[in-house]
Amino acid sequence: MSLHDAFEELRRADLARTPPFERAWRNAHGGLRARRSTFVFALAACALVVVVATSLVMMLRAPREVPREFLAASVWKGPTDFLLDTPGRELVRSVPQIPERKLK
Repeated sequence: MSLHDAFEELRRADLARTPPFERAWRNAHGGLRARRSTFVFALAACALVVVVATSLVMMLRAPREVPREFLAASVWKGPTDFLLDTPGRELVRSVPQIPERKLK
């Protein structure tokens, strides 16, 4: 038996086990459509659940009055704020005035 004959026998064996291309193509695309529609339906259902849950939480949550203690705590001074107070800062905040000199 030659090498050519051995490969020919392998090819025939593969062809005997392989389904026709048209059947494999139909099965692949038919199943893909079914999976795609199921995925789209599941995605839409999840989005609807999120929208409904968010809407319910927003509607059921009553507006609350902010306690005064919270407002007092919102005025915070950091421990390094003193570093921002540099010498001569008042000169930068205002426009210097140049005195007028009278010519003789």
